[in-house]
Amino acid sequence: MQQTNKRLENLTTTATSKKNMIEWLQDRNIPCDERMTKPQLYELIKAYKRQNIRYRIHDIMKEYGHTVLRLPPYHRELNPIEKNLGSSQELGSREEHLYIKGC
Repeated sequence: MQQTNKRLENLTTTATSKKNMIEWLQDRNIPCDERMTKPQLYELIKAYKRQNIRYRIHDIMKEYGHTVLRLPPYHRELNPIEKNLGSSQELGSREEHLYIKGC
């Protein structure tokens, strides 16, 4: 069974090399300066990281003409299940909920 909610690439962290941080930024056309320090590069990456995460499900749905819209996790207005869960209950999986546009 293939994991469709799996990330297509590893996330950039503070342990990532400076060279790889610069490549990550350049691959996404995010302006950076090679003279920046690793902490400066990582702060820049953090600002863009969330919107640049790609999942396998996105590619699969795109093949079939659909767009996946990711909602903020635990958002009470956008995820109705959150309104109905008591504070002592846990979701089986705390992944982001998916809505599929175009179905």
